[in-house]
Amino acid sequence: KKVIKINNRITSMQLNILEWDALKDVSQREALPRNKLIEDIELQTPCDCSLTSQVRLFLTCYFQAISPQVKTYKLHSPRHKTLKEVLKKIK
Repeated sequence: KKVIKINNRITSMQLNILEWDALKDVSQREALPRNKLIEDIELQTPCDCSLTSQVRLFLTCYFQAISPQVKTYKLHSPRHKTLKEVLKKIK
């Protein structure tokens, strides 16, 4: 759990370490300070849910959008090596 200042207020978010790392990766990739990225997510996400949920939704969509496998993945295709690696990592 981290306390952050966004949109002129102090709030907290409880993400796991991998989600914080992903958020850091996106902010570096997009050349935005982490808190600015979170502000943008909060202002742009059309979701009536918690900030933590908004950030998780954003991260999922962001990485799907930049993943080259998304374009070639078929619903009933065998699991990719990446899936096994991800599942192993979050275990």
